[in-house]
Amino acid sequence: MRLAATATASALALGFLLAACGSDETTAEAAQEEVCSDSAEVKDDLGALANAISDGSLEDAEDAYDDLVAEVEELNGGMEDLNAARRDEIQPQVEAIQTAIQDVDVSSLDAFQTSLQSVQSEVTEAVDTITSTSALGC
Repeated sequence: MRLAATATASALALGFLLAACGSDETTAEAAQEEVCSDSAEVKDDLGALANAISDGSLEDAEDAYDDLVAEVEELNGGMEDLNAARRDEIQPQVEAIQTAIQDVDVSSLDAFQTSLQSVQSEVTEAVDTITSTSALGC
């Protein structure tokens, strides 16, 4: 009787352990997908900002900039569930994006346009590097 109870408890413990391992793998895979999706959204939001500036609407440009900042924050947050090696591999690019976005001058449409021209290629290059990282498989 005692042997059967011990075997049952061991089987349950093994089941929980395997479920936990599978859960970690699923979380890591979901984090990869989230980072890939967030990276694509950053690029899209950067394009929307460029379009709003081109259209000459400061209000639309401010809204697009707010969307871009929020998406960069999501990208940064999505990295938390990546395994350490993957996170370390893309961290420099995410930091470059954050720094570039912080440098955008939102005081006027002309300032928006000037600062966007200086950061657009940097952000695009960083996003492209993230999405082409073999560890993520975007």
